[in-house]
Amino acid sequence: QCKRGLSFKGVTAKTLFREGDFQGGYPFTRALEMIEAILIAIGVNDQKKVVRVWEDTLCSDGLSKLHHDLQNPQTYIGLIRRFGKLVQMENRAEELAAYMEEKIAVINSGLPSINKKPRVYYAMGKPNFCIKGGRLENQLVEAAGGISVNKEVEGEGRPGLEITFDILHVLNPQVIFISSFISSPAEDFYEDCCEAGLDVEAVKNKNIYTHPAPCWDFGSPRWILGLMYIANVLHPDIYNFNLLAEATRFYREFYGIDFNLPDFNRSFGKPSNKWRWRAN
Repeated sequence: QCKRGLSFKGVTAKTLFREGDFQGGYPFTRALEMIEAILIAIGVNDQKKVVRVWEDTLCSDGLSKLHHDLQNPQTYIGLIRRFGKLVQMENRAEELAAYMEEKIAVINSGLPSINKKPRVYYAMGKPNFCIKGGRLENQLVEAAGGISVNKEVEGEGRPGLEITFDILHVLNPQVIFISSFISSPAEDFYEDCCEAGLDVEAVKNKNIYTHPAPCWDFGSPRWILGLMYIANVLHPDIYNFNLLAEATRFYREFYGIDFNLPDFNRSFGKPSNKWRWRAN
């Protein structure tokens, strides 16, 4: 409206600029929260220690490596041990790492008994929002004895991308999991599938699942509970984890609180809406 021209000249970009992993907007703050999630789970209750690990990660240009390490169960557990060393809480970090490795070992011991792995699709909120194949959720599917069809989808997006229902028909998943972070009730998800005419095995057999609690499949060490849940769903003849008992133990040992669903929020870091930092 002021009619003033810009005081520089240039050419229009020919390619679309894409920010890197954990760069720009909410991905950056989520990265910091995921670090916080690990530290809270190993008993850190002093925010200064959290800031120390944030600084170590950011000053060493470690966001890209952090993004990579968070996407795989083994490298994630390596982060737990590394952060524990940085804040001089190696023993508590080792307790958490050992618990997670113990459960993974139980699941691994059952894998040879699987005759046929089901095809599994992981969605975020809506049926056609496909979580990227490289993300942790899909690694959990495969660790629990499933085949991640998300890895067959090509495209760019953070944390995933919209796909057509035609693509979903081709993928034909036998089981569908809904992200525990941006979720929706399984009944509503099923209705969305029916309205779209999505005639795949998972819909026909109503094999659509949400996790028992938020953030059980990404961002927080609580994914170990989600892994046990996925294993129970995919292979109930092999795995029979008592999720209530495991969750009760996990929240008491690593958060010092009871497992109480009404108190939970969708924060990666804070395990409960009643959890507070220690007053200085």
